[in-house]
Amino acid sequence: MSKQREHDLVSEYPSGEFKKYEEEDRQKREHANSLLQKHSAALHELIASMHDDKRFDQLHAAIAADLIAGLDGIVSSEILQAFHRDRTDPIKILALAGAKHPGLNLDLQNLHGIGYAHPRRYYVYIHRDMSGNAFYVGKGKKTRGWDKERYHIWSRYVEHHLNGRYSVELACDNLSELAALTMETAVMSCFDSKTLANCDNPFIDPEPWYSKERWLREAPDRHWSNIRSCVRKAEKVEDQEPQYALTIYLNALAELDVWSQWQIDKEDPSDVRSLVHRDMLVEKRHGDLSIIDRLTTCFALMGRYAEAADYAEKYFAVYQFDAGLPKGLEIQCRVAALAGRQPPDSFPAGYGSAKSTDRQLRLFGDEEPPNDPAEASQ
Repeated sequence: MSKQREHDLVSEYPSGEFKKYEEEDRQKREHANSLLQKHSAALHELIASMHDDKRFDQLHAAIAADLIAGLDGIVSSEILQAFHRDRTDPIKILALAGAKHPGLNLDLQNLHGIGYAHPRRYYVYIHRDMSGNAFYVGKGKKTRGWDKERYHIWSRYVEHHLNGRYSVELACDNLSELAALTMETAVMSCFDSKTLANCDNPFIDPEPWYSKERWLREAPDRHWSNIRSCVRKAEKVEDQEPQYALTIYLNALAELDVWSQWQIDKEDPSDVRSLVHRDMLVEKRHGDLSIIDRLTTCFALMGRYAEAADYAEKYFAVYQFDAGLPKGLEIQCRVAALAGRQPPDSFPAGYGSAKSTDRQLRLFGDEEPPNDPAEASQ
């Protein structure tokens, strides 16, 4: 995204509007930090009792209940209910509530000295690159720490940036599952969140509270939310005012190009997750299927079938990730059939037909177009 375009997006919002968010965020985080200080000794006691299942469970329940009660009115009731229902560990509750780094000062060396080949019950493990830098913290049992079947961020980082080479280090074992979950969060707090590929990391946001810089950085996302809101409004009137809706959709398509490039540019190469996200976005860009869906539908309603197909072809040439999604394939097939063109090679043979009725093709409904020419002519 160009500096001028970024400036234009930011200038659309009053410079002082961020202050209300800053104040709300500051209050939430300061309250969470006060709870952290209040329960610091209890948290250390909880960690010290990790091998005593009964005591650990009692302390875990008591501290979590106190924290949930202390966050009433600061955090939404839905989140508090989820904390209680899922037996979320106290360290994670504090992090998600906005507390700064817990500062537990765990001595990882004191946690070691267990058998690497046969860990007992649940355990917490650390994956390190060949330079000894931690890039993942997890919990599991049996051979989970050595398992290579993982989600895409971990897999792509190991494959593309570590050449498949890493080591497995056990931090602690012989734990109940609840203790392992809590210790996973505690060990995770020992590392800079940017260096970890963990998707579920409550310490990802390193900022002490909402800042003006963060407000400005998020301006393109807020702008894109407004664009999508306009698209939803235009969809409701496209039958009565197709030209008006078409103008909205064309503008949204142009804004999508700016926003998707900003998504790439904003990724931080010093952050493991951002680095992998950027790789994936550059390889195959993501778009917004709702935009091209409504745009081609509107062209179809106006009888401009060739233009619908042309825009679809250009869209899917740029946003290749979307081209392989079921909805993307459906749009490509229907628009191609409407314009009398061949569907994409990647589309399953026999799905849809150039002889489908205009109404089916115009409306882009959820039902599959008929394959039987006789049925299509009815």
